Amino acid sequence: MSTTLRTFQHEISDSSFTTMTHSASSTETIPQTFSPIMAHQLKAIGCILRGELILNLARDTNIRKLEMKFIGKTNTSWNDDKKTVSEEREIISHTWNFLEPSKKSKDINNNAINPSRFRLLALTTNAELGKVEYYLTAKASRSRLSSNIRLQQQVEILRTIPDHLNSQGIGFAREFNDMLSYEINIPKKAYPLGQKIPIEMKICPHVKKLKVTGVNVQLFEKTTYTSCGKKITDSRIAAFQSLNKFGENRLIEEEEEGDVGNIVYQELMNLNLPKCSQPVHYSCATPLISVAHDLKFSFQISLPQSNSPKRAELKISVPITILSCKAINDYIALPSYEDDSFYCPCHPEYLRMAKLILGENEGSRTYENSCHDGRHNLLNVQRNHYHRAPPSYEDSTAEH
Repeated sequence: MSTTLRTFQHEISDSSFTTMTHSASSTETIPQTFSPIMAHQLKAIGCILRGELILNLARDTNIRKLEMKFIGKTNTSWNDDKKTVSEEREIISHTWNFLEPSKKSKDINNNAINPSRFRLLALTTNAELGKVEYYLTAKASRSRLSSNIRLQQQVEILRTIPDHLNSQGIGFAREFNDMLSYEINIPKKAYPLGQKIPIEMKICPHVKKLKVTGVNVQLFEKTTYTSCGKKITDSRIAAFQSLNKFGENRLIEEEEEGDVGNIVYQELMNLNLPKCSQPVHYSCATPLISVAHDLKFSFQISLPQSNSPKRAELKISVPITILSCKAINDYIALPSYEDDSFYCPCHPEYLRMAKLILGENEGSRTYENSCHDGRHNLLNVQRNHYHRAPPSYEDSTAEH
């Protein structure tokens, strides 16, 4: 006798499903096929977790009650002045009663299928000091002399952004103190961990002999935890990259050096995002945990002066969304399998399958963009803060 939880997604492009089997003769729960639920960012509230609870019975069995629960919980915990501050909340709890409780048992035939469906709250997080998790529990209550059948299955919810929205990208142009104008363009609004962010930067001086000598780019991560009315914030630099020189283009070669409007500084940088095995989390916003990311630019500028050039910094902050390493097109486009084959792109088995299905060249490209130690995160959510105010910037100068 065994019980199977089978869940699959609705209104989502990937057709994979989750299956776990519990044997009545053993306390061991054996995963057979695992796949996360992938929900589009703007349709996450309308996505439906839908599936079946299947009883695999060797013979007709007396069942008094058959139910399944979908539970979501969030918790945070940290030490504060030698005391532990912790909080746990239940986000959602829903119960399906497939067989109403009764004093009399009913005979259930083999492979009894009980359909279920539920609207998903697409919030799932696994951070350093807290997490949000969802799971399904199924219970078949038998007669008093027989043990009950129980099974629990974690449900992973991933978010992706539809291509037609993500491809709108991030782009803006500003002027700064009548000294220069700058443009920053990024092709997409969100990027998965382990990938590269192509950043196009352009600066046009409005002052003679103003030069751009380099740029530093940081991926800044800010995590805020809430517990019992208290908040703590953890900030870190998740990625860093620099250029010691800036490409210089002259519109008219014959013009004098330093003429205003003749020189444009332009450069393309591919910022390497950290891989999921490193201490970094993707962007999310949940009741007790929020993780936000910003790209911080620091342009090194040389300003003209009578005696010697003055060095200055132009600092710009741009919000960006970081996704799970699983949110890549090749990964979510791969078909499902009936065995244990739904892996993070960082997993060696995923890389092997990618080469078989996509070809040696595409598989090798996937390998180059993935982690190599086999560890991977299982959770992913996405924040939507593109309505935030325009990027802030500041100018600081220092004599050298």
